Amino acid sequence: MEEVKAIPSSTKLKEDKLELLKSSTADPLFNSPILQDLWWTIWGKPNNFKLQEIYILRAGQLAAWLPLYIDAFKIKKVVNIRRLQFVGTNYQNIVTPRVEYIDIVAGKGSNAEKAEAVSELNNVEWDDFIVRDTYVDGVLSSLLIKEALRRKWLVRTIHEDVAYSIDCTGSAKNYFASRGKNTRLKIFNRRTLLATIGTVEIKNYFPDKIDVFFDIMERFHKLRWGDVFSTNSLLFHKSLIHELAERGATINLSALMVNNVCESVVYDIQYFNKVYNIQSAYNESFHKKISLGSLHLGYSIENAFDNTSVSNYDFLAGGGKNTYYKKSLATTEVRLHSLQIVRSLKLKLMYLVKGYADRIARLLK
Repeated sequence: MEEVKAIPSSTKLKEDKLELLKSSTADPLFNSPILQDLWWTIWGKPNNFKLQEIYILRAGQLAAWLPLYIDAFKIKKVVNIRRLQFVGTNYQNIVTPRVEYIDIVAGKGSNAEKAEAVSELNNVEWDDFIVRDTYVDGVLSSLLIKEALRRKWLVRTIHEDVAYSIDCTGSAKNYFASRGKNTRLKIFNRRTLLATIGTVEIKNYFPDKIDVFFDIMERFHKLRWGDVFSTNSLLFHKSLIHELAERGATINLSALMVNNVCESVVYDIQYFNKVYNIQSAYNESFHKKISLGSLHLGYSIENAFDNTSVSNYDFLAGGGKNTYYKKSLATTEVRLHSLQIVRSLKLKLMYLVKGYADRIARLLK
């Protein structure tokens, strides 16, 4: 077994990480050093987080890594906490774009290296460790729970969710035919009605009209949800799509035009063989019989089926405002959870006392 040591940040390290990611089963977008480095520049450094990455080397080559950092703060201004987290995520203290499918990056079949990386957690000083949106049935969850039992760390599940996607290896025709009547109407059949209203076009606003695209998305998003992207979130997304495009990703800032007016937007990233549906927004008052958001997604889904390099169209986790539309569109579901692993004795006692108090409160109801 070789020595485990930190490698200083460098251009070569980033390239080594990207090369390792290609041979890994980890999600290539959300575990990418491209995304992680951007996140660190925008949120990590300004908040004085302490980078605490774990690297496993084999014959001098990067074999596995855990991109971690320490967020030091106080609970209720009294209890000092050193919280270990994955770069790209933060729990409770700051709000950043959601990053899913968190995993260890290692080559396929490199379970020994993954286990070694997890065991190295014991050599880092931390009080609790938050792992957000990782696979319930994944290797990372299994290794963390096994290590926690061995070290007598407390494991708490703090959130559960489901990510939805479409297997695009078949035909778009068969996919649309397999959907329920109401779903098929919304995502496909309403094209006929839309065509009677005027000229319909779909344009990609990348790379020439990026600012216009996000301005339109913000306007629609504010009307539907009442909020907008933060300045930092906009900077993150605009920087991310440029850097990913330079690495071979296909960016689709899709604008659905009706009579030369943009009425709906869909933000998709194709990276490796997957299309990630990052965000969408549309004019809700366009037509009472047409859900432009659903119809626009239908076009995007069809494009994914028609692209032979795409095997999956991923809606990610989370639901819609009024309906859980992703479930009706998806052919595949993946369970995710967020874990809190507690090592500090003081924190363990706090959570155990809270757990007992909550049980008593429920019994007394």
